[in-house]
Amino acid sequence: MQESGKISQGRGAKGRNKPRVVGIEKLVRELEIYQRELEVQNEELRQAQSNLELSCDRFSSLYDFAPVGYFIFSRSGLILDVNLKGAKLLGADRAGLVKTSFSVHLDKGSRSSFITYLKRLFQEGHPERCEVRLRPGRGMLFAARIESVVVKDREQGRVSRSILIDISDRVQAEEALRDSEERYRLLFESNPHPMWVVDTESFAFLAVNEAAIDHYGYSREEFLSMTIQDIRPAEEVSLLTEGLAKSSGRPVRAGVWQHRKKDGAVIDVEITGQRIFFSGRNAQLVIANNVTERNRAQSALRQSERRFRALIENSSDAIALLDASGKIFYASPSTLRIFGYVPEKLIGKTALELIHPEDRGRMKHLFSDLAKRSEGEATAELRFRHKSGVWRWVEGIGSNLLREPGVHAIVVNYRDITDRKEAEEAIGEKNLRIEEASRARNRFFSYMSHELKTPVNSIVGFAQLLRNGNYGALAPEQAAAVGRINNNARELIHLINNILDLAKLETGKIGLQAVEVNLRELVDKVLLSFDPLLQEKGLRFRKEIDPDFPEHFLTDPMQVRSILMNLLSNAVKFTERGEVRLRLERPTQGGMLLQVSDTGAGISEEYLGRIFEEYEQRGVAREAKGNYIGGSGLGLAIVKKMVDLLGGRIEVASAPGEGAVFTVFIPEASTAT
Repeated sequence: MQESGKISQGRGAKGRNKPRVVGIEKLVRELEIYQRELEVQNEELRQAQSNLELSCDRFSSLYDFAPVGYFIFSRSGLILDVNLKGAKLLGADRAGLVKTSFSVHLDKGSRSSFITYLKRLFQEGHPERCEVRLRPGRGMLFAARIESVVVKDREQGRVSRSILIDISDRVQAEEALRDSEERYRLLFESNPHPMWVVDTESFAFLAVNEAAIDHYGYSREEFLSMTIQDIRPAEEVSLLTEGLAKSSGRPVRAGVWQHRKKDGAVIDVEITGQRIFFSGRNAQLVIANNVTERNRAQSALRQSERRFRALIENSSDAIALLDASGKIFYASPSTLRIFGYVPEKLIGKTALELIHPEDRGRMKHLFSDLAKRSEGEATAELRFRHKSGVWRWVEGIGSNLLREPGVHAIVVNYRDITDRKEAEEAIGEKNLRIEEASRARNRFFSYMSHELKTPVNSIVGFAQLLRNGNYGALAPEQAAAVGRINNNARELIHLINNILDLAKLETGKIGLQAVEVNLRELVDKVLLSFDPLLQEKGLRFRKEIDPDFPEHFLTDPMQVRSILMNLLSNAVKFTERGEVRLRLERPTQGGMLLQVSDTGAGISEEYLGRIFEEYEQRGVAREAKGNYIGGSGLGLAIVKKMVDLLGGRIEVASAPGEGAVFTVFIPEASTAT
């Protein structure tokens, strides 16, 4: 009964606590839900933490193993942090780089620019970049670029986060580009030959160098507005198209073409072309070498060679080429005609083999001497064996052209002079006979002149006595006859004296005996002997003496007297009316000038060139009237020889019917020798 009561009592309490239990259950359920939410959140947190750790690992890997170097720099340039790539670029341990100056790894030339770069970066706060040259440890210097931005770090304040990029390849590429551009400038722009780039489709000029501008006369702008057809003759355009179509990627010589310059001149050019790709176009690089002058020279050379070949093959002289040892390796076709040898048969022979034994020694010495000289020539006359066995005289002229390009030989020109030698021998014998005859003539003249002078002098003397009345007065007719006898006798003495002078001049027996002479007195004495003849012919005589003419003059008076006598004698002899004039002057260059002129018959032009030769009469017009007295033709020859002996000169001016003027210049003896 008691247990039942307890049970009943318990049920009653349960009934009373029922709302409380419900609240607890609800709270438990809520707690369970919250717990599950917490567990979900914790799982999410764990997942987020795991993702964060993974992200940090990835970032760390990206940071450490990035292809560029990452650096954190302080304002002063200390390295606060660096990734593995950065350490590798600097060639140092990562941990050892922290708190060290970045500048120590820079080339000296880059340090100041880096410091300036950092100052500007921290002052302005904008992202900056610069290029430097780094020397990693003991490694090779290389170029790098730094790109930086300033950020605020919670622990270290404002710092520079920077990346370091190795730009060696780019710099090398840029340097290579610059080198390439420089080579292009040197090879293209500075090339002395005209060059251009032409589009293979439109034929338009794409680029030209300075040489093309200078050579063709077009400006660069004009060139770039033209096509290659504008400088080619119309008939060659089709050939140009074919040539471009056949061109390849290798340099090709396209031969010689004609181009037209701006001034219209057509030139020959040797073209070399190569296909290239230029500014996105298929093009051809062309170099044009002007060969106009070369072609002209070659053409002239070919013509010259043809002419010389024709001259050699058809020359009357023969030509042989000898090597340094004297062996013949070429003989011209004339060899057959001159010596009877077929030229080919002489090849390989020594020239001395065909020379007369008596001439070989001399020729061997002459050839040896010529071969030692680098230039010059040698001439010799020798006897050469004809194929028939007869010895022929030869004149040879050798020239050393062993060092001359294209020749390399001693060139010998030779001709047959046998006929000339025989003629010379004959002439020599004839000259000996003439000289002997001349000596005999001079001996005869000398003997006869001396024998004649004695009786003629007697005639002159007795005629003078008769004229002077020593034998009584003479009738006018008698006086005239005696005067004529006297004049002719004097003329005969003059002729004898000329013969004697000529003989002495030819034998060299007249020498100069210079003394101081009073020229005025000498002239007056000479003129006295001409007074009778002048009076007899009724001629006027005029003497003109320059005021500066010297009173005394150093010369040979006998030669001067003979010159005056012969010139005045001729003037009086060939003048029938008018006058004879003698003029004496003192030239500005010194010496004396004698001029004898007349109004006589004159001299024919055909005789002027030989009136000073022996036995040549003056070319007096044969139709001249009057008492013409013939001469021996010795006077002017003697005058010329005496003037030459005195070191002077004589000139003549004349025409038929107008008289003659003889002008003699004689230097003073002290200046003539």
